[in-house]
Amino acid sequence: RPSGDLSSIEKLLHNPKSPADVRLATIRLAAIWKVPAVVDELLTTVADDRADLNLREAAIDGLAALGDARAKATLTESASKAMPKSLRGRSAAALAKLDLGAAAEAAANILPQTSSIDDVGPLLDAFLTRKGGPERLATALASQTLTPDAAKLALRYMYSVGRSDAALSDVFGKSAGIGT
Repeated sequence: RPSGDLSSIEKLLHNPKSPADVRLATIRLAAIWKVPAVVDELLTTVADDRADLNLREAAIDGLAALGDARAKATLTESASKAMPKSLRGRSAAALAKLDLGAAAEAAANILPQTSSIDDVGPLLDAFLTRKGGPERLATALASQTLTPDAAKLALRYMYSVGRSDAALSDVFGKSAGIGT
């Protein structure tokens, strides 16, 4: 994080003439440097249906890095409302950094809608890398009905990264129709 005045990063982000790649890099830097003055811009970017998908994803990650109450509320909302499924999953994964319980509930509503072309890796990683994460997700999924394909996809991912957390494997195994 550079010392001194970081207001120039705000100017880059707020400049409508900035190319998309510059805005993307600016969002990522603002998150790494934890520049709280860009929160409003990140909130706007996440909610903007016309914004580039990469910008929206970077804004979601930025909100998780900044982690204030408004960021948490936005991530909770974007994980549960009618957004593209990839953004919902990204929001739930980002929310896991701030509120594991809320993220587990959001993920439990997203995973049953998973199809064979979806990438569940980033969402599952958010729980597999947190202490108590697999158990929280398993508890939230216990009240949901996963399709066998979604459960197999999740199990396949878990095994591919060398994880076999019992609680989560049991939930996915039962939904997939696979015995232990």
